[in-house]
Amino acid sequence: AGLTFRAEGPEAAVVDDDGQVRFQKVEIGADDGSLVQINRGLKPGERVVLNVSSQIIAGEKVKTNDTNAGLPLNAAASK
Repeated sequence: AGLTFRAEGPEAAVVDDDGQVRFQKVEIGADDGSLVQINRGLKPGERVVLNVSSQIIAGEKVKTNDTNAGLPLNAAASK
């Protein structure tokens, strides 16, 4: 659910230190239908959005719930 599929290929939504969303290209490895392995494009410690809203755009500020640090994040636009 943290991936978006575009004409250019799959991308992951990542939240930077300023709370802004950016989309970065990733390479998918194994995909069993419920879990996807990312071979390339993400670094350890990056905050990946689990449930990407179709209304969130690159550069938009979001609020995150970091109570489960190290686990995937849900992000909501902070409008």
